[in-house]
Amino acid sequence: MDTFGAGLVHDWSLEDEEIVTSTSPHPDNEDFDSLEKHFIPYDGKSTGFGRQEQSDFHEIDYLPSSDEESSSQVDEAHANGLLGDLIVGEDDELSTAESIEVNPFDGLPYSSMYYELLKKRQSLPIWKAKDDFVLAVDDSPIVLITGRAGSGKSTQVPQWCVQFARESNFGFGTVVCAQPHAQVAMSLAIQVAREMDLTEVGNEVGYKIPQTNCTNQDTVLQFCTDDVLLREMADDPLLHKYNFVVIDEVQERSISIDILLALFKVIQNSRDDLRIIIISQSYEMPKLEDFFEEVPIVDLHFLEEQITDGSENLKEEHRRAKAEAERLNKLEINYRPVETGSHLQEVVSLAVRLHCDPSAEGAFLVYLPTAEDIEEACEQITRDVAIESLRDGCEEVSVIAVHKKLGHGAQQAIYENIEKVDEESKKRRIIVSDEITESSFSTDYIRVVIDSGLKEEEVYNCRTRTRSRNLTWISRDSALARTDRCNIGGKIYRIYSEDVFTRMKDSTTPCIRRMELTTHVLLLKRLLQRLNMNFSHCHFIEPPAPEAYMLALEELDYHGALDENGNLSDLGAVMSEFPLTMPQTKAVIASCGEDCVQEVLSIIAMIVSPSWRLNPRGFEKEARGLHKALAHKYGGHFTLLNVYQQYINHKRSESWCSKNYINVNALKQAEKVRIDLLSVLEGLELPISEAVQDADILETSVKRALLAGFFMQVARDVDGCGNFLIIRDKHVARLEPTSLVDTKSDWVLYDEFLLSENSCISTVCGVRPFWIAEISPQSYLANLPQHEGKDYLLKLAAKWRKQAARQAAEPDADLNLHSQRRVQSTPKSLTTTHSEADQVGSHNSKAHPKSFQIERTKRTGGETSSEDPKSNDEVDDSDVLTQAARDMAFVYRKASDYVTNREAGADAQCIVQ
Repeated sequence: MDTFGAGLVHDWSLEDEEIVTSTSPHPDNEDFDSLEKHFIPYDGKSTGFGRQEQSDFHEIDYLPSSDEESSSQVDEAHANGLLGDLIVGEDDELSTAESIEVNPFDGLPYSSMYYELLKKRQSLPIWKAKDDFVLAVDDSPIVLITGRAGSGKSTQVPQWCVQFARESNFGFGTVVCAQPHAQVAMSLAIQVAREMDLTEVGNEVGYKIPQTNCTNQDTVLQFCTDDVLLREMADDPLLHKYNFVVIDEVQERSISIDILLALFKVIQNSRDDLRIIIISQSYEMPKLEDFFEEVPIVDLHFLEEQITDGSENLKEEHRRAKAEAERLNKLEINYRPVETGSHLQEVVSLAVRLHCDPSAEGAFLVYLPTAEDIEEACEQITRDVAIESLRDGCEEVSVIAVHKKLGHGAQQAIYENIEKVDEESKKRRIIVSDEITESSFSTDYIRVVIDSGLKEEEVYNCRTRTRSRNLTWISRDSALARTDRCNIGGKIYRIYSEDVFTRMKDSTTPCIRRMELTTHVLLLKRLLQRLNMNFSHCHFIEPPAPEAYMLALEELDYHGALDENGNLSDLGAVMSEFPLTMPQTKAVIASCGEDCVQEVLSIIAMIVSPSWRLNPRGFEKEARGLHKALAHKYGGHFTLLNVYQQYINHKRSESWCSKNYINVNALKQAEKVRIDLLSVLEGLELPISEAVQDADILETSVKRALLAGFFMQVARDVDGCGNFLIIRDKHVARLEPTSLVDTKSDWVLYDEFLLSENSCISTVCGVRPFWIAEISPQSYLANLPQHEGKDYLLKLAAKWRKQAARQAAEPDADLNLHSQRRVQSTPKSLTTTHSEADQVGSHNSKAHPKSFQIERTKRTGGETSSEDPKSNDEVDDSDVLTQAARDMAFVYRKASDYVTNREAGADAQCIVQ
């Protein structure tokens, strides 16, 4: 299933020797934000973007080439044999025409810009290895490629793969190229389309990232993120759609990349026509060579560096190390440890001082650990340079912030002409970034690199079951990668001592070894089940910690995603369709039974999007006051809902967002996420209710739905002073200092807990302990560590079971959708035909079941639950799967199979079969 609902088509055309970029919405989604392409000279990897509203356009002038120059370029291209593989026509005479070369994809003559780009492409280091690449692809189903950033690997290799696939008229499939970051995938798609002289992005060349699908049935080269490719593989484990699969930037070692590599090793012999190309930096190659045994390697380091005689006899890793050492000797490396003050202040002062130095040349690249540091540094550099320009006539500067938390639209606008250095105005560019630019967005103009040596790393502790974000030193591999961004003859400033550099870790810890794995284990279970394999067949470069894997299985068990044999259950298969974490997915599904789908979708969309709050320097107090006015008395989750609804009510006004210091890009992304989740629900044929009007019913329904997913994220105020005990792990935390709602509830549900010196919980709302006892699996409550709150919840759970048993004994007891007991068998009266099921499953639920309204009225009073009147069998509380199913409103044997109660007539409610 395609869970990415939006589509885009990008178009540009030649008019009077100018390149005009225009946008048009994909027919599947006419309201989707438009994207504009601002083309820039090729740098081997990076490209520029702009973002404007629909119906706008942007023009970029290019110097026209004369006919003589164009003709000479064609002749030169023929002489070098560069066009032979690209010219295909129905008539042999047309393909060998002396004056006109035709693009095989659109049938139009190549433009003069195409030949200009062709000259630049053939000067890239990767072109010297094209013959080696061709031989390697013919010889092996898996090929490894390594080379320095900026050598052209990410743009040229996918195009060569398209040439191979076109030889069979794409009969064996098309080409896909996976990237770790969405911004890079978008950038490459536009640059490659330009190099292939195509007039649109979204047709022959496109990209597919979360919340954006810019491809169609004619796409032969698709750029995507590794998460998107993994989800495609979950639907089609052998990837029959593709002939070539390119995995780029493998050194990033995301969880999805490690899983994909493990799966590729499993399926490499299952398809003779599948070719897998793996691209990585040199420091990761020894591990890849050991993992993929006896596969060819295309190493560009020997083509880029002059190696001394006798190096042919050295081992591969020794030769690469020697090439790197020779390059480092051509750079000036300075160590400047911070003695007083912070790394941020030292970086800012150094950047300003170097910029004002008349001898400094080219652009600067500055590395800082967090998005907050990057934004603050940009402000300070801009301000300090402006002061220096008034005082000493310092040149102007363009400061650019680049980090992973930027919205896609903002990132595109930032990268517009990022590598151009305006020689006439002498306006220097200072790029302030996190680790995203260690291998992406290459440029030929970097002359100074300032490296703070720090990064923010998220770590999940399996023993304490806590997540933390820590500032830590980067690895030596990352330090060398940052150094490698500087051009030969440039200067490197490391804001740490040489002793710190020698004590750094050799390499960065892979994500699969330090992050929570629940969502990825769910996908892996689904994929291996389709391959009829178990986990033992899946070998990783570095396997996950056993504790992390067992904790993931335990959480899947509690949520009912596994059956009694440990395989994926029917509910687990449904949950794997959602691109969310396990608690978020469970809350969305539970909202179908609580009849509050619209509200929960908005809340979850806001949670997974960047923060909606802006706190500009100097206006913090005013911003907090405006944010406080948007807070909701029911808690943080309802505040998110209120902000989103206010945004929609104000017709998505950017001026309203600016006035209230709201991040408009975050709300735009939340809307896209919401659209995607809604499309998933519709694809699964889950019932979608209308918005809830009654405030009391809204509070009860939303909190119960959230609790169905986040029952493992509950805390209790132990002293009445705001010290909350996390009942699952007995950690103590307080509300985050920036919280807008000061909850008075003794029991709260939270979205995130970060372990630190001042541990805090965020996005909090109060819940009733009776709901926790009713909804949480009994086995989960029984396994909690011993504390007073556990005993209290177990007593409430016993009380609830007694009430449920009494209701079950009554012959006229109402069927209760929100009963958390799983019946042993389903009475015949609860079975129905598919036509009746489809009526109940219709997502346009204008008439809600009576039982929903009766149930809500009862629940707002505090205690309600009921049992199936025709089943008096006791439930085995020791059965984890049985108890995990209690907190679900619906469970589906198949995604579209529903069972209704005939006796309820037209107002029948959905029951589990």
